Amino acid sequence: MSHELSSVFELYDESGDGYVSLQACGDILRVYGHNPSDQELRELVASIDSGSNRLSFSDVQAVVSKAGGAVDYAGQVREAFQMFDKDGRGAIDASELKHIMTNLGEKMTDEEVLEMFKLGGFDAKGSISKDDFIKICLQPV
Repeated sequence: MSHELSSVFELYDESGDGYVSLQACGDILRVYGHNPSDQELRELVASIDSGSNRLSFSDVQAVVSKAGGAVDYAGQVREAFQMFDKDGRGAIDASELKHIMTNLGEKMTDEEVLEMFKLGGFDAKGSISKDDFIKICLQPV
């Protein structure tokens, strides 16, 4: 996780000085699947930050660790895929996936789904394997 966290940290280190703001630290936690309130974030950071509201990479690393580490997104996506792979063949028809994405949860538009298929290199008429589905779901936006 350290190398990955380093890459995420660099994205939020806008000035390139090796520090991020308290708000950026909250955003980094959200990248890792946590959703702290402002108060929870202040409590997580309280024992690390001297009051400057500027956190180094090692500070952020400690905060992410205190928050419970990274969430296993791949595992969550794998579980979601298996819910829709009713026949257990390891693939979902693209038309079925399109229906799911446009009608359940945070609904996507037809255009967004087609763009997702295009970004993943999928044909909207075929089927999508579990590995390809996980890959597309974990791609940064």
